[in-house]
Amino acid sequence: MIDWIIFYDDGSSFTNEDGLPESAPKDGVQIIGTRDIGVGVRWRQNTDHYCWQDGTWIGHSKEVLHHYKRRCLERNIEPLILNGYELPDNEYYKIVNQATNDPRLVKTAVHPLEDAPE
Repeated sequence: MIDWIIFYDDGSSFTNEDGLPESAPKDGVQIIGTRDIGVGVRWRQNTDHYCWQDGTWIGHSKEVLHHYKRRCLERNIEPLILNGYELPDNEYYKIVNQATNDPRLVKTAVHPLEDAPE
């Protein structure tokens, strides 16, 4: 069962079925979809970094990344950080379309803390 999908700037994707979080390519992340019991999939997008935190992917800005790293060190956990990459709108929206139409995770509602992919 797919629990998360990472969509990259080159149109590729990586899921938990492809490997462990630490095996995911680190650069060029555009959108991460994580399985959510209430809404089907929760979209994580438009942040500088995506971090593996407490069993899921969380988006962090570069300004607060040090908090994530410190928390990991306090818990004796190696920080796992993927890097976002901004694209021109036309390229970004192709990936948004790819993500929102991917049958591996199906959106059933909008999570109250997220925006639908643009």
